Amino acid sequence: MNTNNSNEGEKNHDSQIVEIDGSGIDIHIINKQGNPERPWLTTVTDVYSRKIIAYYLSFKNK
Repeated sequence: MNTNNSNEGEKNHDSQIVEIDGSGIDIHIINKQGNPERPWLTTVTDVYSRKIIAYYLSFKNK
């Protein structure tokens, strides 16, 4: 039982708390110049439902 009156840390609703994570994907894609590039995936996950609510796929600039 939580006796603290604060709602801090409680997860009661969708999108109340989200996690953002980025990672390189273990594949290489050949770009227009014929060079291999490794894509980077960034996701936003809802902590309450554990659903991915947004993502961004890009290529890291070297």
